[in-house]
Amino acid sequence: DDLAVAGMLFNTRVWSPLRCSVAIYMLLPLLDLLLRRSLKLNID
Repeated sequence: DDLAVAGMLFNTRVWSPLRCSVAIYMLLPLLDLLLRRSLKLNID
């Protein structure tokens, strides 16, 4: 089925990078927080 193939291509080429970028955007603040905490600990 051409539609199924097109859907799979859409999922792998568009949706996966989108999900990855969303996950990165969600993780960035957490990483920032952890980095700041470790820096504070190192400074203290």
